[in-house]
This record gives sequence, C-alpha cells and structure tokens, in this order.
Amino acid sequence: MTAVAEATLPADAATEQDFVAWMRAAQQRVQRALDARLPAAELDPRRLHEAMRYAVLGGGKRVRPLLAFAAGELTGAAAARVERVAVAVELIHAYSLVHDDLPCMDDDVLRRGRPTCHVRFDEATAMLAGDALQSEATLVIVEDALADDPARNAGLLTLFALACGSRGMASAPTLAASNKRRRRSSPTRALFALTDPAVSFSSIGKESLNAIVPASNSVVIACSVIPWTACPL
Repeated sequence: MTAVAEATLPADAATEQDFVAWMRAAQQRVQRALDARLPAAELDPRRLHEAMRYAVLGGGKRVRPLLAFAAGELTGAAAARVERVAVAVELIHAYSLVHDDLPCMDDDVLRRGRPTCHVRFDEATAMLAGDALQSEATLVIVEDALADDPARNAGLLTLFALACGSRGMASAPTLAASNKRRRRSSPTRALFALTDPAVSFSSIGKESLNAIVPASNSVVIACSVIPWTACPL
C-alpha cells in the first residue's frame, strides 16, 4: 500500500497536475488524521482542547507531512505508519509555532492571517496548549509500533527526542541573537529528522537515503522563509 492511496504519483515522470493532485490528497489526509487525533473541543478541559485544535487545524502548508508521504511513496512504506509520522511531526510543528509566537519569544499577534493562539485565548492557555501538543505527538509515536524491528522503534524515539530537545529545535531561540539565518533554519532541519523514519520502514539503500535528506531539507527551509500566502504548498 502506498502512503497516499487517494492519489499515487506514477513511477515515470509525473506532470504538474499529477503532483498537485497527490499533494492535495496528502494534505487532506493529514488534515483528517489531525482532526481525528486531537481531543474534542467539548472534552474537559475544554478551553485547552479548543486552543490545541485552533493551533493545529487552522491551515498551513503541511510541508513536513508531505515530505513524510513522499518518502513513503519512494520506499513503499505502509500508509498507516507514514500517516502517524506525518501527524506526529505536524503536532510538533504546531507546538513550536504556538510557543514561538508568545510575548516572551517573538511576540507575534498574527499567524496565517488569524490571531495567534495567545491572542485568541490567553498566554497561559497557549503555553499549556503547546506543551500538550508535544505530549500528544509523543503518544502518536509510542502507542503502536512504527517498525517491525524493536531496535528501529527505539531509534525512532531517539530521533524524536533529539529533534525536539536542546540539540534540535529547542535550541533555535538561543541562536536568535547571534545568527538570524540559523535561527530560521534550525527548527525546520530538526523537524525533518522526524520524517526520516518513514524511510527506515523499508530496506532502502544508504545511497537513496543520502539523496533524500539534503533535498528535503532544502524544501523545508525554502518554504519556511516564503510567506504562507505566497507558497504554492
């Protein structure tokens, strides 16, 4: 089963129309999965769950899930497993944006044309929503095996922790004062480490893996600096 059964890219050279159809199908698939994964807004604590859903479901390019699905297409990974990686990485991305927008960080009041989470709710709720999204992403990873080999599952958890911790995306704010360019790219590079496991689900060669990672990094970094209203994704 391919990663996005609704619109699979042909093995030969795909047209732009083929790619757009595949991309839209992947975006819709992850949107449905995120909606199903997040706690219902009616579930207590309601305000916190409403804030979590507001932060995650309010649009976005879904570049990281697209990269996970593309890696799955290349390697023939199971659709359900790739979907879980896509959901986890997007939850982490959403949490990072909520915290990045806080007054103590970038103090942004708009995100994707809407009030940021702390403006729509309040600062404390936004902080807790980000914390909860990170925990939810961890649950997605650990609830069921993502690889048949237990060692690969352990390796995935290690990648996850490294990508989210002080040696990954959490280090980005500390670099802001000395290097703005690095500040911009560090979270995206760290988050891509969470899409790599989609590749490890099958026996892809090291040469192919080495070709995927730099290209995907470039896509993520490019889309992180293009305004969301202008990016074709």
